[in-house]
Amino acid sequence: MAYVSIPSRRRRSIPLPTCPPCKPPTPWPLLLLISSYLFGCGGSDDENTPEPTGCAAETRADSYAPNLKKGGQSHSLVLLESQPAPPAKGDNTWTVQLLDPSGAPLDGATLKATPFMPDHGHGTPMTAVTTPQSAEGRYEIKPIHLGMAGYWEIEVTIETPATTDSVKFGFCIDG
Repeated sequence: MAYVSIPSRRRRSIPLPTCPPCKPPTPWPLLLLISSYLFGCGGSDDENTPEPTGCAAETRADSYAPNLKKGGQSHSLVLLESQPAPPAKGDNTWTVQLLDPSGAPLDGATLKATPFMPDHGHGTPMTAVTTPQSAEGRYEIKPIHLGMAGYWEIEVTIETPATTDSVKFGFCIDG
């Protein structure tokens, strides 16, 4: 046992505690970390295939192609083209064709496009303007402003003298 002297009126020694032959502590946290890294849990059987992220993992989005057709309750809207194509971050210009319930082109309607990010709960401060093109139910909508990366829903409200309808397109915008 070891002793230490403490100055006082009387000199005396106090024994210092000692441990049985001291062993270094077992590195359990380190062993758990290494084993979880080596053996892992869950994941894919094919370790060479990474899990999809971002837009690659988005299942709600429409796959853009010219002439993408979406139906409302009574009308259909065909996205003839998007500039840029596919829709991208920033200002987009769409050319659409409005079809009546029988599938015939419909002129004279009022269309309003409203971009919205449901995951973030916000839209865009810019208002898209719809301009009728020549006949055949064609309209140009611009700017459809998609201000950030992520999943966007663009709802196009259709007003005719007889009805109001809406059609929703969904696109995931890469960053």
